[in-house]
Amino acid sequence: MYWTSWIRPLGLVPAILFLTCCQSTPPPVPVQGSEASLRLLEGEWEGELTVAGTGQIGEMTFSLTAGRAAATGDVVLFPLHASPDAASRADQAIPRPPRVLRINFVRCVGGTVLGAVGPYHDPDCDCMVTTEFQGVVEGDKIVGSFTTWEEESTVPLKGRWEMRRKGS
Repeated sequence: MYWTSWIRPLGLVPAILFLTCCQSTPPPVPVQGSEASLRLLEGEWEGELTVAGTGQIGEMTFSLTAGRAAATGDVVLFPLHASPDAASRADQAIPRPPRVLRINFVRCVGGTVLGAVGPYHDPDCDCMVTTEFQGVVEGDKIVGSFTTWEEESTVPLKGRWEMRRKGS
């Protein structure tokens, strides 16, 4: 996906550190919902997100095993102003690495998925933020939106996300 274009300008050592970090097993995420609702989320999912108005992007993974009330899930959020061209210029500082954020709550009611990420420190605003998301399961696809609240702001950041079940 996107990480390969980010790794090339930074060199091999940061790339190895990043990949090692991302290969660790994330802690289980509590998942709430009826048995029928949870069946809609079973499997391995991957997708992308975009923050409206900023162009910031991220990747998402989610996995729920049949018969379990816990899942694993991560959001990898790429730095706001990182680009391979900017990182290769000598006058630019090395961009911050992507941030791995843990999904910490998921509820499925019918075909609607609700959840939260955070609170976590966002270096773009140098503040604590919390993100809430919702989406609709449409077969092997989930399409949704999210809202991120900065601790000192009354104006949230909004965005869209989409995931597909692997193997479909």
